[in-house]
This record gives sequence, structure tokens and C-alpha cells, in this order.
Amino acid sequence: HIVAGGRNLTDGREETGATAATGGALWESSFVLADWFSRFLCRKHSQRQKLEPSMIRLPIPVKILLEGFVLPKGSVGVEIGAGLGLASIVAKKCTKIRILATDGDLSVLSLLKRNCEINQSKVNVRKLKWGAKDVMKKLKLKDPPSIIFGSGIVYGKDKGVFRKLHQTITDLAGSETIVLLAHGQGAAPGVHDGSGFFFDTMKEEFEIYKLPFDSLHRNHRNGSNVIHLLIKKTETLATKDEKKDRSKDKKKDKKKKKEEKDVKPKRERKRKLSELCKEKDLKKKKKNKKHSKSQN
Repeated sequence: HIVAGGRNLTDGREETGATAATGGALWESSFVLADWFSRFLCRKHSQRQKLEPSMIRLPIPVKILLEGFVLPKGSVGVEIGAGLGLASIVAKKCTKIRILATDGDLSVLSLLKRNCEINQSKVNVRKLKWGAKDVMKKLKLKDPPSIIFGSGIVYGKDKGVFRKLHQTITDLAGSETIVLLAHGQGAAPGVHDGSGFFFDTMKEEFEIYKLPFDSLHRNHRNGSNVIHLLIKKTETLATKDEKKDRSKDKKKDKKKKKEEKDVKPKRERKRKLSELCKEKDLKKKKKNKKHSKSQN
């Protein structure tokens, strides 16, 4: 593959089975997401716009985005599988928050950094492999990102890769995190309809909405590209909290039982020690009495 800047990437293979140069190409879905950001991601609340009449009946989370949304000051946005970083570069120009563009391929990261420099973008570039443990720590994040986004990242048929991607998004996302995933031609089977293995896995913890085609670039409204909005279910968050509470209660009960078990032997040992001490004292007294009689 020859990519932007005339650079050749390695002939190796990604986990998905695609060539390692996949991240070095500008995919259609990346352009669609970047264009969408340019029109709906706002720096100020004053830039927000009124919805068109045809969009009034859309789900509330989708309507909030299409009115133009402002990300919280001081928050962070994370792109996963950033590739050339077009979506990150545009997102950074449209908002005041810090943007982290991540990818797992070293050759792609080098090209990503170069693209950010050429565009004089203050996007931070970080290496991140899907499925990595302690992902928040790896990205040096104290709080969940306000937005997670990616384009053209759900492709191939490897369920193991889908599980890792699911794990990374789940570990990063908080209760108020907006997750936007854009898909173009070549996406995994069912992805455009919000189905297939990846989305079936995501549905366990996320509400999934398809953004209307009318909100996409006018040249990409024929169904070949789609953007999905994912928001963590409140039930999932509650369930997780309940599990944590139950886990804490179990630990407390276990500790209490252990302490109760430990108390009985301790009491028994204390009683025996007390009896031994009394016996020793009696023997000592008897010995002292004999000794005093012998002297008399």
C-alpha cells in the first residue's frame, strides 16, 4: 500500500487479517465522521441550531446531538483506531477539549503524528492496543472521556478482535460518555443495521441509535455509510454498582466469619494459658511453703 505522504507501511497483518497498512489509508467513513463533527460539534452553546421538522420525533439523545452539542470544559475525547487521524484533527478544531488519537500500529502512529504536525493540530497521539488492561491508566485519564469515537474499525470476522474492541470501549466509557462509531463499505456483516456479533455484544451494556442519513454529508446519504451513537445503559451502571456492593458485602461477611472462627480458638488458648498460669502459681506457692517449713 502507498499511503498519504508517499510512505510504504509494513506487509504484515493485523489481528483482523487485514494488511497492516489498513490504518494508513483514508477511509470513506473517516471523512463522513469528520464532516459530521464539522457541522454538529460546537465550541460554544451559541452555535447550536434548531432541528429540522423531520427530526422532531427522533430519540432524545440523537436530537441533543443534532441540535449541536458542546463537550464539557476540561474533559477529554478519545479516538480509537485513529489511522491518519482526520476525525481527531477536525474534532480538535471544533471543540476546546483535549483530544487523544490512539492506534495500535507503530507505523501508523508515526504517520498520525506527522499528519497532526502538518495540520498544526494539538491532538495528542498515544499507542493503544484493543483489549489492553488498565486502559484508563495507560492513557493517563482520571475521569472517563466525554466522547469516544472511531471510523471504519468494525470489519473482518474475528470475534476475538470484536471482544477486545468491546472491552476497550466499555472500560473507557462512563455514564455520560458519548460513543460515536462511523462505518463505511467493507464493515463487518450486519454492522450498518446495528447487528452482528460486535453490536450484539455491545447491546448488553449500551443503548444504540442510528443517526439519520439526512445528517450525513450530502454525497453519503445512500446507505453506504452510517454513524451509530452508543450510550451506556443506566441499568448496566446500576447493575455494576450492585455487583460491587454485593462483592463488598460478601467480603465483609467472609471477614466476619473468619474473625468469629478466630475468636473461639483465641478464647480457648487464653483460657488454657490462664489455667496453666494458675497451676504454676499453685505449684510455686506449695514449693515456697515446703521450703519455709524445712528451714524452720
